[in-house]
Amino acid sequence: MVAAWRATLDTVDRIIAGELLVPHWRFKQGFDLKAYFETAERTDFVMILSGFPAKSRSTYLGKSTGNHGAEPAHVLEWRMRFRVSSHLDYHLEDPATFFFALKCIETNGQHIENESLLIEPTADVDEFTIGVGMNRFTRIRTSGSGPLSLRYHADVETSIQLADVSTLISEGPHLLVPDAVPFLFPSRYCQSDRLRQQALDLFGHLQDPHSIAAGISDWVFEHVAYRSGTSNEQSSAVETLEQRQGVCRDFSHLAIGFCRAMNMPARYVTCYSHRLEPPDFHAVFEVFIGGMWYVFDPTRLAPLNGLVRIATGRDAADAAVCTIFGNPVLNNIQVACESLDGDFVPITRDTLHGANQAIALL
Repeated sequence: MVAAWRATLDTVDRIIAGELLVPHWRFKQGFDLKAYFETAERTDFVMILSGFPAKSRSTYLGKSTGNHGAEPAHVLEWRMRFRVSSHLDYHLEDPATFFFALKCIETNGQHIENESLLIEPTADVDEFTIGVGMNRFTRIRTSGSGPLSLRYHADVETSIQLADVSTLISEGPHLLVPDAVPFLFPSRYCQSDRLRQQALDLFGHLQDPHSIAAGISDWVFEHVAYRSGTSNEQSSAVETLEQRQGVCRDFSHLAIGFCRAMNMPARYVTCYSHRLEPPDFHAVFEVFIGGMWYVFDPTRLAPLNGLVRIATGRDAADAAVCTIFGNPVLNNIQVACESLDGDFVPITRDTLHGANQAIALL
């Protein structure tokens, strides 16, 4: 009896400390009682019981991360920790210049706790950031032949936000904030101007932006076969539509092209991905709706809450893991992304669909 009582008290202590989530019918991941009491302006028992605040619009769980002055929807936010790594081994016959995007970026919701990059042998290296913090590049210039090895490791805290789809606000190009406007236009791999009629035929019946984005992601999953080795660095969205096969890069390019053809800003994301099989770098896409970027993965190969952002851009031309000037040979690549939280619960497309929610990487 005493042991059982102590176990109950320990569980209560963990709930109060935010280490355990309280099961809740509305929030499939559970309810963070600690975060609620730390951030709520008042105790709202209607929200605790129903999953929605008693106030009509702006009471919500956690802090507001709706940017660009957008009024926040009802959201749930929480944090996770991951350990990521990438190992690349090259052989060089001649001097070469590499632009690597291996390092995770810092955002309002993603923070690097520690990281290291080991390069052997020693080479001429400099680092820089472009795109308003959207990419971190490591430029390596080699002067001779032989092996080149890179080892990157990092512990990263990430944040995600779930919003009820019914609360997302639709906005057309005339209301877009300037930061989102470049992601409306065609780009090197996402020729939305050549996909406009197909997009209208396939998705013109859908009404709101989230339904369109989700419908596009579902269509790509259902009509494009995931096959390694069927595309290359020159493959574009138009070619993927014609060939109906590709990898995550191609899936995202096609989905981005369709979204832009439907007048919705969409962008490309390179990431480390927890539970991706086989382990590798991954690509997904984000759509700008109501002041936030919501993420979609048309491959459905990994949990959406297990993504650690490396780079963001118009397409892979902006966010490639490596761009090489020279002719080195890649002999080995190893990528890993492991959860440092013992109770990781995956959020997938089906999870979101069942709860009528959208997910944003903060």
